[in-house]
Amino acid sequence: MRSLVDFWNRIPLKAMLALTIACLLVREQYPFSNFPMFGSFVGQTYYLYLADQSGKPLPALAFSVPTNGIKKFYDGRLRKLKKASRKGEKLASMDDRAVAEETLRYLISRRNKRPPELTTIQLVRVDISVANNQIMKKKRITAEIPIRE
Repeated sequence: MRSLVDFWNRIPLKAMLALTIACLLVREQYPFSNFPMFGSFVGQTYYLYLADQSGKPLPALAFSVPTNGIKKFYDGRLRKLKKASRKGEKLASMDDRAVAEETLRYLISRRNKRPPELTTIQLVRVDISVANNQIMKKKRITAEIPIRE
């Protein structure tokens, strides 16, 4: 027993070794996995990012929100809108634009100090799909609103 204690005391990264052993025992089981679990992959998805008036990307953390937080807010509002509309009805582009503008207003309300050159903020959506074994990207400005002090 004494030799086992001496061995443990000589290991320089005890916490890492203990964590590695725990992860091997638990394996890939929710919530102990950081990887998304998918039953199947869909053929399309999208991501959102912020841009200034010239289309240059902006850091989301300047608005106190992580990048995935933008999409979560946006998707949440779209889900509410779809739930409120009749089943099977496709959202109009005006509804999508209203949700995008609401997302931008929310982000502006959370922003840190605005850089003086930033006058307008855009929410850019990049649709990604797979067609003929090719990854296709289609970018569009979903909404654009001015920033007022």
